[in-house]
Amino acid sequence: MHAGTRRETPRRRGEGIAAELRKARDEAARDLAAWQIVGDVIAADEARSQVIRLTGQLEAAEKEASQLRQEDARHRRDLARLLTHRRDGANGELTTAKGLLRNAEEKLKDVEADLQTAVAEHATAREQLRKTQEDATEAERTITDAVTTGLLPEDTDPSVHD
Repeated sequence: MHAGTRRETPRRRGEGIAAELRKARDEAARDLAAWQIVGDVIAADEARSQVIRLTGQLEAAEKEASQLRQEDARHRRDLARLLTHRRDGANGELTTAKGLLRNAEEKLKDVEADLQTAVAEHATAREQLRKTQEDATEAERTITDAVTTGLLPEDTDPSVHD
């Protein structure tokens, strides 16, 4: 044997095998760790995809909400204008109606006064008619008495004999 050549002893062979086994174990542990990370990477990728999808949905919902808020504000302004217009129109109509009511009340007072005057004139006319009828009845009785007493001929007109 040469001085530079070494013989392999069982101990050295065992240490070499142990070193190879450690190396294989370490490599297997790295591979296992890598495969365990693959699940985490896939889950992270799926989570990122879901975050991107949900972010898109959130942006769309925010855009729609913004449009709805703008539309709501426009409807509120339109409604306020419409209500103001209707209120102003109603105030104008109320003022007109109050004026018409005052005019109607004045005309009613005038008509009631005219009615009272007409009722009084009607009562006066009835009284004059009754008095005239009494006078006519009295005049006929006087003519009948005159005819009966012979002061007037029977078939003559009394106005001719005045």
